[in-house]
Amino acid sequence: MNVNTHIFLLSQYTEMDSAYWGLGSSSDGSIYFALCTHQPNKSAMVFAHNPTTGITQKLFSLADYISNADTFLPQGKVHTPIFEGSDGLLYFGTHFAYPHGKPQPVTYEGGHLVSYDHKNNSIHDLGIALAKDGILSLTMDKERMLLYMLTAPSFHFIAYDIGHKIYKDYGQITQKGSICRSLTMDNNGNVYGSYEDNKIFRFDLSTATLEYPSVLLRAHGEKIREWEGASRGGVNKIGRNIWRSALWNESTKLIYGIHGGTSKLFEFDPKSETIKELDFMGADINKNHPEMIYPTLSLAQYKNMLFYTPDSGFFDYARSEKMKEHAHLVSYDILKFEQIDRGEIIDASGRRVYGVAGSVMDLHGRYYLLGAVEVLKNEAYNRQNILQKKPFHLGLIEIDINEYV
Repeated sequence: MNVNTHIFLLSQYTEMDSAYWGLGSSSDGSIYFALCTHQPNKSAMVFAHNPTTGITQKLFSLADYISNADTFLPQGKVHTPIFEGSDGLLYFGTHFAYPHGKPQPVTYEGGHLVSYDHKNNSIHDLGIALAKDGILSLTMDKERMLLYMLTAPSFHFIAYDIGHKIYKDYGQITQKGSICRSLTMDNNGNVYGSYEDNKIFRFDLSTATLEYPSVLLRAHGEKIREWEGASRGGVNKIGRNIWRSALWNESTKLIYGIHGGTSKLFEFDPKSETIKELDFMGADINKNHPEMIYPTLSLAQYKNMLFYTPDSGFFDYARSEKMKEHAHLVSYDILKFEQIDRGEIIDASGRRVYGVAGSVMDLHGRYYLLGAVEVLKNEAYNRQNILQKKPFHLGLIEIDINEYV
């Protein structure tokens, strides 16, 4: 059983080697995304994709609009989703990338918030959130026009008031371990995140304070080990004892998330502060060895269904380790409590997907992912992009999930 998909190749952008989330949709139906680079003196690029025409257009490089005191270490990554505000502008945060992908001491000025006016093609640098820290996680309160973020390596929770152009630092979430890459918000404007070990925090909008529920994510004793292979290291410890992805569902008034160590789906009830474990979301190919995969940021929802694309090992593009299979699509019906492995993601040419990072679901039930995809026979490819001795293309992956809902 295969999942039909369209894959739009991005290898013509030879400086780019990865993509970590950097996906969003706009009210005009376009998909916006960012590609990242670990090449010194190069920066991340932002693109627009038209789902109707299938045309992808490069919009700008971050280096063209954000000046850096140290040109050797520009804004190489966009780690956050891209959000459209009620003002029609797009918002995202930036992060540095280790030169050549090798963890090393760096002097980094800090991650910037950026806004982009896609109607007038204008870019605005909204400044540095916290000196020397990258912006690792981001969510948006569109009603109140507030941005909330987590930074690393200091693990601060920061808000940005778009209307008043003011940053507010609410302090450290934790002083050690790791923090989640995915923030979510309930219908009252309260923000939720996760930090080690298996803990949850909440920013209460009404009191403007951080709160720490006593309930813990359930690890259940699996062999949850930090990814500490030869390709890892540096200030941004990935973290196993946190949630990897999480989102708010308006119908059930619950938060659904993927545990970073077990790849199990859970539901968190913010009102009762209780957690219920639901099902393994790592696809059927990984059920016997859940500790041998690292969860993705691909959790998305459409109607009463959750969709997720797990990787089969430790996926990080050229720094990947222990990848065993190609990517599958997994669905979960939150009303029927039913998980289904929909099969391998593959396009009409037979091209498969090695692994993905983040995702976005548009209003029409098109599920978009960024990741590493197969190089077919006799295709040219970027020599820097090698995954476990196999070449890969960067690709924008489109799946119409309407047949599953």
